[in-house]
Amino acid sequence: MKDTFLLYSPTEQRFPLFIRAIEPQAPTSWHSHDLVELAVILRGRAEHVTGAGRCLLRRGDVLLIPRGVYHRYDETSADFSIFNILFVPEEFPVPPMDLAALPGFATLRNPASCEGIPSCRIPGAEFKAVTQLLDLMLHEATEHPAGFNFILQNLFLTLAGMLCRWLPAPARATGQSHGVEKALAFLNSHYQSTVTNAQLARLAHLSVAALLRNFAIRAGASPRQYQLALRIDEARALLQSSARPLPEIAAAVGFHDPNYFARVFRKFTGCSPSQFRSQTTPASLPSPENRDGRPAPLNWNRRKRLTWQPRDQKE
Repeated sequence: MKDTFLLYSPTEQRFPLFIRAIEPQAPTSWHSHDLVELAVILRGRAEHVTGAGRCLLRRGDVLLIPRGVYHRYDETSADFSIFNILFVPEEFPVPPMDLAALPGFATLRNPASCEGIPSCRIPGAEFKAVTQLLDLMLHEATEHPAGFNFILQNLFLTLAGMLCRWLPAPARATGQSHGVEKALAFLNSHYQSTVTNAQLARLAHLSVAALLRNFAIRAGASPRQYQLALRIDEARALLQSSARPLPEIAAAVGFHDPNYFARVFRKFTGCSPSQFRSQTTPASLPSPENRDGRPAPLNWNRRKRLTWQPRDQKE
């Protein structure tokens, strides 16, 4: 278990960073912050609760919580872990250059301009790179090696740049962006289910053609490829955290045919499910009958990077 709260506030700068890594994160009471909170979900799942309702969180999700918004975490899994960074967006320490052209930059600078809590999902192929950045930030803030102020600040700027690629722009009144966000949210919470493009189009109040066009712009993939990526991402977590048989894992993430599951898994990861398990899982993994229903704790850095690139794939 790691629960580290660090204050980084260089005397020569006006850009403080408050860093907290919690493994695991228990349910919390209602609270708010005076700074903007960036929360990266490292492992497990939970419900994020605000006055507007609840949303399901799982590994790879990112929240950008504006100042003063009361929220809490509920229904946390035993392995739910998060990395929090509190910062002052108005004091962004460098000129944004071409970062300002990315849709997510306006959201990062002013998350309160969005409807609800701005959020995004880290693409599977980039999750390892993000956790490596977080690791380096924690090391610099904990060990304070020579030059840590400069390095820590630049690590955060690198992370911010990556997130600007994935965060949505502040909501507009056109309705198309709202519709795509509804479709994304539906897939995030129903990735195990059979979902058609027509069903998503009705939910988004768009034609199928408009949905596919705008969905590809927002997510970098078709709805089907996005859903498959969610399933494989969840399967990877189950392979690492349990000794459940492969057919059972396939069914749990929405694949009724284990052979099809194995083919899709290899397409996304470059190896079979059994190879992935043997390469990334400790030998002492408990069996299903003695797990007591709780996943084994993992080091959240031990993730095999996906080789699939969404924009290069055809549905």
